[in-house]
Amino acid sequence: MGALAEIETGLGVEGLAAAAERMKALSARDLMVVLGAVLRGGGEAVDVAGVDPREAAVAVAAAFEAAAR
Repeated sequence: MGALAEIETGLGVEGLAAAAERMKALSARDLMVVLGAVLRGGGEAVDVAGVDPREAAVAVAAAFEAAAR
């Protein structure tokens, strides 16, 4: 739940439905918020500042796809 709360705060929304709606059109900054939250939620200590946004998009999509299984 920590990652979800971090995503909601970072995107400036409240609730899963609002977060899902906002994720339909993420900016590069929003994408980095989501990536950082997902990685920290998985136990990684990470600074996403040096991450390529294209690689981040692929990683975030893969994380959500894996979680949906």
